[in-house]
Amino acid sequence: RCCAWLIASRATRASSSVADQGMSKSLINSDDISFVWLLSLRSKAYQLGRDEAAAFGDGVLMSHDDVGSIAFQGESRYIALAMPRALLAPLVPDMGALFARPVPASHPAQRMLRRHLDLAQEDLIAGGPDLRAAFVEHTCDLLALALGATRDAAERARLRGVPAARLRAIKDDVRR
Repeated sequence: RCCAWLIASRATRASSSVADQGMSKSLINSDDISFVWLLSLRSKAYQLGRDEAAAFGDGVLMSHDDVGSIAFQGESRYIALAMPRALLAPLVPDMGALFARPVPASHPAQRMLRRHLDLAQEDLIAGGPDLRAAFVEHTCDLLALALGATRDAAERARLRGVPAARLRAIKDDVRR
């Protein structure tokens, strides 16, 4: 399951001028979700009747199964990580209540997840299936913690994903 997600996953880094990017009714055909880091000074997320302002570095969970958009009100940059909803749903209670609601840039799990993804660009591709599976599990663990994991998922993440992400960050610091 994890390796299948890694093969089908999408991570996007993009920049643009003023934009309103989103899902219209004609584009909805996926049961995926995206976690988007907003690297613009002024952004707004719209989905499921919510209209939420987001600050630089905040993350926003968006559903690909519902009409919604993120509006960038100036020069914009963002990073989006897409995955099947089924991977995250068992780890986060009432995930639907979280769509379009910003996760502050200061949230420790969100900062750790971002660093985990940045470090993975350097050496994950060369790893074997076991490393890729562990990477996906750690990514899901950290995202669940950032969003508000269930008690069981939080405990599993504390034993698995968080220590692995910390170790990767320490190793990166040592390499530098």
